[in-house]
Amino acid sequence: MPRFRLSKVMCMLAPVMLASIPTLPVYAETNSVVAVEHAKTQNAYDQILQNWKNHLTGISLDTTNNMANNAKQALLSNDTFDFSEQKTAGAKIRSTVNTIRDLAVGYNKSGSQFYQNQDAKQLIVSSLEKIHSGGYQVGGKEYGNWWNWEIGVPKSLNDVLILMGDELPNELKEKLIAATTYFQPDPTTSGANSEAAQYSTSKDKRTSTGGNRTDTSTVSLARGLLTRNDDEVQRAIRAIYDVGELKSGIRDTNDATLNDGFYTDGSFIQHSSVAYNGTYASVLIEGLGLFAYMLKDSPNFVFSDPKMDNIYESILKGYSWLLVNGGMNDSVNGRAITRPNSSDVTRAKRFISDISLLIDSAPATYKPALQGLLKRTLLEQHYSLDDAPNDTVRNILKNILDNPNIKPTETVGVKRFSFMDRAVQKSPKGTVVIAMHSNRTAAYESMNGENPQGWYTGDGMTYIYDNKSTDLFTNYWHNVDSYMLPGTTESTAIRKDGSKQRRYLKDRSSKTFVGGVDNGIKADGSQGNATKAIIAMDFTSYNDKTTAKKSWIMLGDVVLALGSNIASTDKGEVLTTIDNRVINGKQTLSHVGDTIYFTVPATQQTISYKILDNQQPYTVIEKGKDGSTEFAKIWLNHGKKPKEASYAYLIMPGYSADEVNHFDTNTIQILQQNAQQHAVKVGNSLFVNFFEAGEVDGLAVNHPLSVIKTEGNGHLDVYVADPTLMLDDEINLSVLGKYILQVGNDVTATISGEKTEFTFKLDDHQKYFSAIEESQYKEDSSTSTQPQTTNSDSNNAETPDGLDKPNTDNSEQNPATETSSENAEDSPTITPDKGVDTSDNVAESNGNSNDESSSTSTTQTTQAEDSNRTVAIEETVESNDEEENLTDQTSSEQVAFSQDYLDKYAKTLRNLTDVDVSIIDNFNYDHYFTATLSESNKQGLGGKFQTGFNQFLNDHTKVGAFAEYRYNDIHQLGIGANAKWYDFSSFVRYRHVFDSAVHADYLDLYLGYDKTFTFNQFTIQPRIGVLGSYLLDSKLPDNGKLAHHFAVQTQLSSKFSYHIGGIALYLEPTWKVNLDDPYRLQLNGQEYKLDRSKQEWIGKVGIAKNIGNYTFDFSVQTNNHQERKMIATFNYQF
Repeated sequence: MPRFRLSKVMCMLAPVMLASIPTLPVYAETNSVVAVEHAKTQNAYDQILQNWKNHLTGISLDTTNNMANNAKQALLSNDTFDFSEQKTAGAKIRSTVNTIRDLAVGYNKSGSQFYQNQDAKQLIVSSLEKIHSGGYQVGGKEYGNWWNWEIGVPKSLNDVLILMGDELPNELKEKLIAATTYFQPDPTTSGANSEAAQYSTSKDKRTSTGGNRTDTSTVSLARGLLTRNDDEVQRAIRAIYDVGELKSGIRDTNDATLNDGFYTDGSFIQHSSVAYNGTYASVLIEGLGLFAYMLKDSPNFVFSDPKMDNIYESILKGYSWLLVNGGMNDSVNGRAITRPNSSDVTRAKRFISDISLLIDSAPATYKPALQGLLKRTLLEQHYSLDDAPNDTVRNILKNILDNPNIKPTETVGVKRFSFMDRAVQKSPKGTVVIAMHSNRTAAYESMNGENPQGWYTGDGMTYIYDNKSTDLFTNYWHNVDSYMLPGTTESTAIRKDGSKQRRYLKDRSSKTFVGGVDNGIKADGSQGNATKAIIAMDFTSYNDKTTAKKSWIMLGDVVLALGSNIASTDKGEVLTTIDNRVINGKQTLSHVGDTIYFTVPATQQTISYKILDNQQPYTVIEKGKDGSTEFAKIWLNHGKKPKEASYAYLIMPGYSADEVNHFDTNTIQILQQNAQQHAVKVGNSLFVNFFEAGEVDGLAVNHPLSVIKTEGNGHLDVYVADPTLMLDDEINLSVLGKYILQVGNDVTATISGEKTEFTFKLDDHQKYFSAIEESQYKEDSSTSTQPQTTNSDSNNAETPDGLDKPNTDNSEQNPATETSSENAEDSPTITPDKGVDTSDNVAESNGNSNDESSSTSTTQTTQAEDSNRTVAIEETVESNDEEENLTDQTSSEQVAFSQDYLDKYAKTLRNLTDVDVSIIDNFNYDHYFTATLSESNKQGLGGKFQTGFNQFLNDHTKVGAFAEYRYNDIHQLGIGANAKWYDFSSFVRYRHVFDSAVHADYLDLYLGYDKTFTFNQFTIQPRIGVLGSYLLDSKLPDNGKLAHHFAVQTQLSSKFSYHIGGIALYLEPTWKVNLDDPYRLQLNGQEYKLDRSKQEWIGKVGIAKNIGNYTFDFSVQTNNHQERKMIATFNYQF
């Protein structure tokens, strides 16, 4: 090559060569940085995977060895890998993978008998191969429940892959990871692979939600870590953040994307309509905790999003109320309540484990409150750290328990969960939880064979706790009578398992008025702490054949339960169950009059109930479905096909018998209990459920609403809420009195005559405002905002549009005052009686008469609340001035005193007017002596002694005389003469009834017929009789006395006996009807009716043995008033 050409080339190459000299070290440095960053990333993956592994192996050695041994035995069985049954294949594969995981934990747990055991390793590898070949592979089909294939199997399979790591063949790992990707490729979607999902229970592709979303995200996170795929890890993190999006809608769709998750009030919904704070939400929290714990120290993956604050808020809003006595209240556990070997306490333990990881990673803003909530629950259930699932959780819990600066959270007051139809009252004495359903919320959920008889768990069921017991719902759901759950009003007609769950939109209840209002609403419509509430349920049964209006007034530590307009066309009796409680010998049941008590002798905890409307509750102790769990039932029977039945009772958790006796029920006035309104006045607060627009006690509204109105010292507070969650119209609410608005966003007040009308719209379905009386208002010049009040100057304002005219007939306004003498056994209703004017010329109901000199009369109704019930007192008042003054003097104060008197001496009055005719059983004997001892659950120990003789006058006629003494809290002496002619019996008797403070004298006359029919070893003895009793004289404390009267009782009975070897086994049903003119109490110059007219059904069974002239008889009997009695009788004939 010529020299000049070579030189030219060299000149051209020189700059390039020179330029490359400084470049070479830069390339080397860059590669070094990349290598370092790569190493850091790999180390981050290794650390997260090691944390995951430690989390799985952090269980005790004993538990590990037991699990691994059981797993080894199962994996050596060929049956374990038989997945040929398509319907159960998914569930069986999941169960088998869980078994493999147990052995893998043993293989990786230092100190375990299987630690690094090669035989165990080979068994794990071969078992995973069988899982893959058995159907969990790319191209497989999701037979049965989709959840097993897309969540259950891949979650557990990922755990195995993390535990075994590089000890598994790469080919095996790759094909198993490919399988999880095939069945669950996207954390935001379920049913994503239509090729597989078309064979499952849920074929459609859909957005994953709630607890399912955290599960699918966990699958993606683990897979991303195993494959060291940054994109997949980030995709999992982004997907799980979505569960922090709060809901607030009314769920008028089946779209789970819109429905599932936490709501602004702390509710949690899964499956579009089911309250699930306890299980699905627990899974959601577990997933969030796993993410937070695994990623908290990672430099590559930051787990932080503003939506997480919503989760912490929801936990505090919800679980402070739903965790009760160390358990997770079962109203939010869905179908999980019937899972084997589980209870509300075991579910709370699972929740403790799930939430501990999340709390440990929580920001300082929420961490102390969350730790306080967790500590309270740990202490309530006497949590043992041995119950912690692994070392990670155990250490977190130990730190909380040992830290004296962490104080247990105390929760007191009431809480409405409007978005899942639940309500809670908590007090130092106990807790009441109410579970309802509506057009928004399912009645119950049953699937996969779980909870098939949860029919009525959402029909107003009440969960009633004292403040200590932790085993109230242990062994409950598998053994309880599913037709009789506390708080529910149901027909006893037979139902099919799993029927009519009302989960889906087209099947849900048509009723929207379910919810209520509390006194914690703030001026801006947000929710604060509440102490009182009124809850409503417009109830219709699953088949719409049984309907009722139900309310619960939560008063801080007691709850008033009201029901009205109970109607049914269904088969079977309609019952309102007050309680159905596991007792198992740990609790005693006492029923005294209108009060029922449960007592736990070991802790002296009590739960009490007080019936307020004269109904006679039924109580029974019986075995549950397993034949050993013992239940105590309390219920009210409304009969078959009722039309206007009702109830009213107090739930009093933590109240002892003495506290119940001193509880002043006069402070609770039931003003309305009908189809339009339930209205109760307690002190200066009025609680109203307006099922329809209307007016009560001067409060009127133009829409169905729940309202609490409190007045005092010229100040007015009003709390309003829309239970339907759908009302958007303007509300007109008026009250009696002239008020100036003080506090209220977008509220207008208008004074019209003697009323003030407030106009407003609701904020988030509720509103609070306050006002002061116009006469007390003084303008404050320093106030920049003037109250929005106008005065229309109209003294004759008409009722606002849409409101019913007020009903001035008090007797119609208060159905609760209508007492039933048929069931009033223990304490008769009193009615002042001054004589009835039978004149045809009756004044109008307002008591006015055009002719002042006329003597026409009118009936007015007043009300007085006694400690047992509302008492209706009818006063017949002459219309002239003199009689009107008499009415004023003898009304409320006199009635209250008289009712107190009646309550005090109720038992004495009952015994004074009680009568016994058993003497007729002796009229066939020549001479006789009879001694009887009895024990009654209501009367206690009693005794009776009778003696007498009988003598024939001729073949058909016998006469005799007798004497008797009876004691049953009061003494009775009687002497008389008797006669028997053919099969007719009669006697005349003088009776003296007395104790140290009272006495009464009677003359009795009896006429009856009885005849004995014999058929071989059987005898039948029917009997009918009539007894008349005439009061001769009486004396009661405080110058009281019984007025003269003549009472009549009829009795019909039949004794069926079977005789064998001198022994008679017998059954004796009896029906008694009192046809008497009501007894009358004379007190302070006034007469009061003691109307004890009633009918009584008695069932008696017994055994009798004759030995010569002696007869020994033992029997037990019960009646329709729940009185149970044991009777032992000795008879000697001579």
